[in-house]
Formats: sequence, structure tokens, C-alpha cells
Amino acid sequence: MKQLLLAAAMAAGLSSSTANAAGPNEVDVASISCKYLVNASKDDAGTIMIWLHGFFAGKSDDTTFNMDSFGKSAEQMGAYCAEHPDIGVMSAAKTVFAQ
Repeated sequence: MKQLLLAAAMAAGLSSSTANAAGPNEVDVASISCKYLVNASKDDAGTIMIWLHGFFAGKSDDTTFNMDSFGKSAEQMGAYCAEHPDIGVMSAAKTVFAQ
């Protein structure tokens, strides 16, 4: 439960300067590049990864959150994005999460 609260706190801390903001408190995740993710603060990168995980889990009706597999996916995303800095995180996540 403590880790879930930490994840929620990180989500609340994502700055509005992360990407092209849709509004004062909104971020269009589709506009976030891999370059941004690789260079983001730990908090912002964690927030983006939690959002991506939830988005793709929701598409597959998966309501579980496994910290070990999440950590592995985050590492894979970091490596993939470092190799492909010019693509968007949504495209990268489709590739990484499909593996």
C-alpha cells in the first residue's frame, strides 16, 4: 500500500512543463518524446511510466499492479528510449509492453 501511495504522490507531482500542455494542469502524453523521458527527473519519469502502465493495462482489462514487472518494464523503456530518442513514449511503450 505504501508503494501505491508513493505512485499516487509522484503522479500528482508531474510538472505541467513535461510536454505540450493541453491545459494548465494537463499533459498530452502522446506528445512526450523518448528524449524527454530519458532526461526527465526521476519523479517525472516515474509518473510517466505509471501512466503508461495504467493506460496499456486498462486496454487489456488488467487490473493488477506488479511492482517487479513494472520495474522491469521501466528499465526496458529507459533502454529503448535511449536508443530511439526521437519517437514518442506511446509508440515506445507499444513496442516494449508487447515484448
